[in-house]
Parts: sequence; structure tokens; C-alpha cells
Amino acid sequence: MFKRKNKNSYRSRGERDGDKPVFMYTYHNVRDNFDDKRDRNEKKELIPKLINPFKKLSALIVLIILLIAFINLIYLSSTPKVYLLNSNSKISNLYNSLYGQKVYLEVKSYLNSSLLNYNKLSINLNSLNKEVTSKFPIITNTSYNIPLFKNQVEIYLTTSNPALLLSNNKNNYVLNQNGEVILNDQGYNTIDSLDLPKIITSDGAIKVGSSLLSAQQVGFIQSVDQQLAAKKYLISYMKISGGGEELDVYIKGETFFVKFNLSGGDARLEAGRFLASINYLTTNKINPTQYIDVRSEGRVFYK
Repeated sequence: MFKRKNKNSYRSRGERDGDKPVFMYTYHNVRDNFDDKRDRNEKKELIPKLINPFKKLSALIVLIILLIAFINLIYLSSTPKVYLLNSNSKISNLYNSLYGQKVYLEVKSYLNSSLLNYNKLSINLNSLNKEVTSKFPIITNTSYNIPLFKNQVEIYLTTSNPALLLSNNKNNYVLNQNGEVILNDQGYNTIDSLDLPKIITSDGAIKVGSSLLSAQQVGFIQSVDQQLAAKKYLISYMKISGGGEELDVYIKGETFFVKFNLSGGDARLEAGRFLASINYLTTNKINPTQYIDVRSEGRVFYK
């Protein structure tokens, strides 16, 4: 009723005695897959080997560019920009025309004296003020600016304002507000044209940088000049006498001079005494031929 199953019926299709095609097929299939993976891995390993040198070269180029940019950023030229300023921090045309080139060469020489001054990180300008002011008395202070994106250091030199013109019949000199001689007229024609109160002296040993008057005396002389000019009295020149205690003022068109107290006097009060006395003398038709002395408080002398 039931048929006996053939033992060979359990064998896979196509399977024969002594022959194992399935096993051989599987073996070759696995081997082929292994070879493909190995080829792909070799290709993957080859690509980084080709790219890495380019990456390293690119990184080196970037590094060089950054280094050049950094050097250019901190580098300073040996040709600075130098500005001569007056006390109001404005360009001084007078001093630039007289001393501009000389001061520039002095500052440039200072910067070239050290290799440290060729970059922004090590530049040393601490002693520049001493170097410049010792050779140019017109300069009172120095300051500087190092621009971030420029290669020229900017040097600002503040100068003394001219206050008085001094003459010893040989040379003309300019005094600053502190009474120091800051200029002479050797080679400079512009000094004669300066609109400054003029002092006549017999002192022949005058040197640039020397101190001849005090700041108080300079202020006194300037105040006398201003007070008389306000009343239309033009001063021809002034002389310092009496061992430096007396200021003799010579007025244009007058036959007399006026004696002021240069040592501790009040210029406004003494100028006021002169103006009052000249009104009195004119009204009374009195004409002094030598001097009017306003040095004593409450009294005026004339001759």
C-alpha cells in the first residue's frame, strides 16, 4: 500500500555519487567575493596615498602664507613719518620749513641704529625724546603711533611756540615761553618776518638751547606788548637793563621810552599807569624827552 522511499531520493537535485557541485560552487563564490573586497580595499588604500601629499603640500602653502602675512604685519620701514606740531597739536609750518628735514634725518638715524626697531614687537622709542630734544631745543615732547596695518611708525614732535625775538646786533634769536633760545637766523630768513615782540641785548654769547629769561619775564614782556598794542601804541623794540630788573620800551613815533619793572612787576597795572600818565601829559602839553617811569606803585616819573 505504501511505497518504499528510495534512499537516493533525499539527495539534492543534481547531486551524484562522487560529485559535489554545490560545495565547489560555494567555494568559488566565497573566493570571488573575497578577491573583490580585497581589490576594493586596495583601491581605498591607494586613494589616501595619492591625496595625503596634496594635503600636506596645501597645509605647507597655507603655513607659508600665514607666516608671510605675519612678518608683513609686524615689519616696520626705516622711513618713518615725522610731524612737527605746535602746542595746539597742529602742524607747525614754521618749524617744518626751518627744521623739518633735519629732524626727520635725526629720527630716521635713531630708528636705523638698532635692528630691533624694524618690527612692531621690539621697537624701542623710550630714549627718542632725549635724543631729539638734546639736539633740537624747539622740541618739548615726543609721542608715536604704530599703525596695525601700516609699516611706517608715526612720530609726533611737539614744539615750543615762539614767544620773543631777541637781537644782539649780530644775529637774531627766537625765545620760547620759558625764555629758552630755540632758533637762530643762521641760514633762515623767516625769523626776521616773525611778528613777535623784539628785545635788544648787548649779550654776544648767545647759544641755541641756553636760557636767557624766566617764564615770568617772558609773560611780562608779552603782556606789556599786548596792553600797549590794544591802545594803538606800536612798540619799536625793548631793552633789558638794570641787571635784568628793568624793561625799557621804545614806542614808535615817540621821543621817550617807558621804564617797566621786569622783576616782580604787574604788567597790566604798569601799562595802565603809563596810559593814564600819557593822557595827563598830552592834555597839559608836556612832552617828555627821555623817559616815563611807571615802576613805582601810585607814582609816575618822567623826564
